[in-house]
Amino acid sequence: MSENNEIQSLKTTFLQLIGSRMVYHVAFWLCVLVFLIIMDGIKRGLLFTLSNEIINLFFYATIVYVNILYLIPKYLSQKKFFTYFVFLIALALLITPIKLFIFHFKWEPFPNLQNQLYHRQDYYYVMSMMVAGSSTIMKIIGDWLKHEREKQDLEKQNIQSELKFLKSQINPHFLFNTLNSIYALSLKKSDNAPEMVIKLSEMLRYMLYECNEKKVPLQKEINYIQNYMSLEKIRHGQKLSIQFNVIGDPEGLWVSPLMFVPFLENAFKH
Repeated sequence: MSENNEIQSLKTTFLQLIGSRMVYHVAFWLCVLVFLIIMDGIKRGLLFTLSNEIINLFFYATIVYVNILYLIPKYLSQKKFFTYFVFLIALALLITPIKLFIFHFKWEPFPNLQNQLYHRQDYYYVMSMMVAGSSTIMKIIGDWLKHEREKQDLEKQNIQSELKFLKSQINPHFLFNTLNSIYALSLKKSDNAPEMVIKLSEMLRYMLYECNEKKVPLQKEINYIQNYMSLEKIRHGQKLSIQFNVIGDPEGLWVSPLMFVPFLENAFKH
């Protein structure tokens, strides 16, 4: 049962790979093919060189995808480092003789190339090992970058959720307190009631229509704070003394909306 699940998982991974990333992979291997052709040269004709490098490319791709799709998830991701490196080396040692065997028959009309093939066997083994190791490094870097992107996205989502929660806590609390104050002033027929209504209207407009953005101009946040303090001043009357100074030029500066309100609420509460 576990083997069937493992095979199904490999199939799913492979289908995702060739589906969403197929274009990128094809483009990558085409670039590698062009690079190999340039490095090898076309002394015996383009078709001969092209066929040789296609064979090379096939075996390199085999090493890469077996490593990425099976060895890394099965062993490296499970922190079975020794087993992983043993199988990775075994993969390169297994693939290389098959490639050399194919080249031996393909180069039969060229005895000098066959002789070079035998004398340069170590080169082909080293290249297979380098391809295997490079694919591991690229996979690790790719996974790390993906993890960092997901981490940043999660942090942004958490910040947005916290801001939404903060707004949901601030708006009703402040609104009810202010409405109660306006009601009390209205009963007393106070001249401060219309002023409170205007300031509350400005604050509600800011909270409802402008605080939905991630950042707002600092000047608007200052205006909101000033309206907030004015309402509190009217509510508490002579019992409250407020001094508010803005140092520097706020123009062109942006902040997260309503970030200062909890400090204001706590200051007036305590």
